[in-house]
Amino acid sequence: MSMFDNVEFIKASAGSGKTYSLMERIEDLVINEGVSVEAILATTFTVKAAGELKSRIRRKLLEKGRVEEAQQVEDALIGTVDSVCGRLLSDYAIDAGENPSMTVFPNENVAEVFTRALSETISARQNSISPVAERLSLGEDKWVDVVRNLIDSARANGITAERLIEVRDYSIEVAKKIYDGSDETLTLENFEAELQKYSDDIKEVAKAYEKNEEGAKKEYGAGLCKFCALACEHDGSTWKKLETLSKGKAKPSARQTSNPGLRDALLRIWESLGSRLIHSKALQQDVTLFIGEVFSVAKEGLERFQNYKREFGIVDFADQETKVLNLLNSDSCKSFRKAIKDRFKVVMVDEFQDTSPLQLSIFLKLNEIVGRSIWVGDSKQSIYSFRGADPSFMDEIMKGIEAADAKRENSLIKILSHSWRSRENLIEFSNEVFTRVFK
Repeated sequence: MSMFDNVEFIKASAGSGKTYSLMERIEDLVINEGVSVEAILATTFTVKAAGELKSRIRRKLLEKGRVEEAQQVEDALIGTVDSVCGRLLSDYAIDAGENPSMTVFPNENVAEVFTRALSETISARQNSISPVAERLSLGEDKWVDVVRNLIDSARANGITAERLIEVRDYSIEVAKKIYDGSDETLTLENFEAELQKYSDDIKEVAKAYEKNEEGAKKEYGAGLCKFCALACEHDGSTWKKLETLSKGKAKPSARQTSNPGLRDALLRIWESLGSRLIHSKALQQDVTLFIGEVFSVAKEGLERFQNYKREFGIVDFADQETKVLNLLNSDSCKSFRKAIKDRFKVVMVDEFQDTSPLQLSIFLKLNEIVGRSIWVGDSKQSIYSFRGADPSFMDEIMKGIEAADAKRENSLIKILSHSWRSRENLIEFSNEVFTRVFK
């Protein structure tokens, strides 16, 4: 058995009639299969799209003389993922053990509370994280963004503050494999001291390069000339500057020089830097310290944010999604799952390419409980990466759907291949030109 066994997938590119196709499928379910409008759970990505879908379904049913079903559309569970989760929590509050009158904060208000909670955490931890962040060229404006993105990703993936510690420990172990720490001699201070020993020689090459670029390149090599020019401005304050110094490679032609001793001494410094940098114990310590600090700040910020909301009795959209998923997975809420199974016969997902990992978990669990799903999407149209969506994520899901579909006698994958927005001659021209390019 596959988690995608009951999933029908409609691949719908821009202008291919996606909304019309959804409307047709719902009409077919209601009129030909006898599925009640109230037994269809459908999600789309915007309030406007949900309203349009409802309007078209209602109009189509009225055209077919199905007045009673058309009247049911307004109260049907068709809306954004957030609103659908909100309705489920409200409709089954007693089964779920939730407050039926919970206050849901709009995103703009949530952002304000989140900023306040995070600001307090940042102020408390700033002195410990700022020095290492500066050495990694991640000043306050950058490392705070790292923390924000970390919290956003955690919430989009249903990761709790406690789980962040597990992710932190794993991230540190991965970092230690990348930066193995085998070179205990290379530090920012030591390398700066080494440059100071040859400061006059470095300046000599840099001046020669500035005065006569081509002549200096022939004498010392282009790479070494650039190294010396950068080294003159190097202040040894960040690993990023050290990494910039390490770039480039000496060419064999640069081995001809009237001052081989000077050249070879500087080459040893430059060429060894590139191979030593990733093995620096000091760099490893800074990277792992930074990872530990930002995860700790993210954990504390997330906990403070959750406490704020709990104190004022409010939830946001991400909370609703997390609550629904927890209820669907919990053995102690069997009555909630039974209510879902008894009420719905089909789960429909529009704009699947913009699904976050948390939302996918909800859709998969609903598919398991309800037993039938229709998903519509196109990875080329994914635009909500800032909310956790990832086109490559959808591509992996499609592999699972296609693998399950290959075992079926009748395929459940449908491709809407006709574009209703384009002119035929333009499409033919585009295909003629670009098909060869992309082969």
